[in-house]
Amino acid sequence: MTVQRDILAERLQRVELPGGLEFHYVEAGQGAPLVFLHGVLGDWRTWAPQWAAFTPRYRCISYSRRYSTPNRNPQPSPDHSARVEAQDLQALLPLWQAEPAILVGSSYGAYTALA
Repeated sequence: MTVQRDILAERLQRVELPGGLEFHYVEAGQGAPLVFLHGVLGDWRTWAPQWAAFTPRYRCISYSRRYSTPNRNPQPSPDHSARVEAQDLQALLPLWQAEPAILVGSSYGAYTALA
């Protein structure tokens, strides 16, 4: 029997990268790592409608990108880009022990995944 998971019922976790950047995320499921990347106006909750479909087969991680809720990272950099977000993801994957990972992105999150 497969248990349907609700992303909002998952425990919100926090990880900090060197330099003090914080990232909040949820994870659930077992199998190959699958990381969800939301668009500009979203956060870790963006993937709620898809969560239950993927967690039975994958170890799913949905996180809030650098400047998204509930992260409290200051926005001092005028040269922020998808490449910067991709570097964040590159640093997060080993902390989550999620390498290699399948990346699923929408909008700016997809651009970040490509970068």
